[in-house]
Order: sequence, then C-alpha cells, then structure tokens
Amino acid sequence: MPYKNILAFGVVMIVGVSVGYSLLSFRTANNFDWQELFLYSSGIGYSYEVVVNSDLPLPEGNLSGKYKFISAVTNSRSDELNFGYKVFADIKELDLQKIPQKYKTERKVTHVAGEFTVPPIKEVVYSVTFDFGLKDRDGFELVQLKSIPHRLYSGRINEFQNVVKYPISLELADRVSKTFVSMRIEKCNTCDDY
Repeated sequence: MPYKNILAFGVVMIVGVSVGYSLLSFRTANNFDWQELFLYSSGIGYSYEVVVNSDLPLPEGNLSGKYKFISAVTNSRSDELNFGYKVFADIKELDLQKIPQKYKTERKVTHVAGEFTVPPIKEVVYSVTFDFGLKDRDGFELVQLKSIPHRLYSGRINEFQNVVKYPISLELADRVSKTFVSMRIEKCNTCDDY
C-alpha cells in the first residue's frame, strides 16, 4: 500500500512538473521583455549620397537602445509578432568652424506663402534608417530588418521609437539571442535646403 501512494505521488509530481514547465516556456507577445541592442562595429554608416554630396561634416556620436517583440500590428494572428525598438543617438554638436560660409549667413527664400529670412544654421538635420540583425545563440543571422526613415539632429540626444511591421513568427522570436543595430545616414536634409 505505501508503495502505491509513493508511486501515485511520483506520477502526480512528474505530471505537475511537466505541465508547469510547459506553461512557463509558453511565450506570448505580452511576455517578451525589453532587451539590449548591440552595435555593428561603430554603429554609424553613411550612404554614398551623403559621402559625396554633403559639404557639411558627417555626424558622429554614440548609439544605444533596446528592442522587444510585440503583437503584430498588421495581423491579428496570435503566432506572429513585430519588432519594436527604442534607439538613442547622442550626436555631437556641429563645429561651426568647419562649415562653408554659405551656411553662416542669413539668406532670403521665396515660397508660395511669401519671402522669408532664414538665419545661419546651428544644427544639421539628416535622414537616417536603422538596420537590425537578429541572431541566434550560435551567431547566425536569422533575419535582417530595416526601419522607416527618421530625422536626426546634430547636437542632441535623439530618441527614436517605432515598430518594424514585418511579421516574425513566435518560433523565430524565441530563437533570437542577440540583436545588433546600425544607423545609416541616408541624406543631409540641411544640405538639400541650400
């Protein structure tokens, strides 16, 4: 009789542990926490257009950020997620000694609404995108994602938060061990205005 009780207790324990493990390992979009983003090399890259067409110093600074998987914005399927990100870009101030004279003087511009006086620049505005590489624990890249364009300002800590609306399966999200980010300066908006 005591052996039957011990055996029954053992079976109940095994079943209980198995069910508990299954419930703990089941992931949903609601229980993915924010994770640190790692940098690809320096973290900042430049498009060909910016390198050859910009007469202003290229922006330098530091990137940091985090990411998480969230319920898919574009789909109601419970097994699909989207990639949410929050990136901080601390960009150095513009060195006014290194900019061409045309940016240092007031100028008049004419638009449909009338003529306006534009003061000398104190900051530069760029169009940037972010590339995210999602890697597994062995370092293999599972998928690469690209953000929408954002506006980056020199001399500020720029904060960007958005969602990449590319469907990612729950299975793939569970395999992600590290995610890398780089910021690509696509064009100099301030340069285009002159």
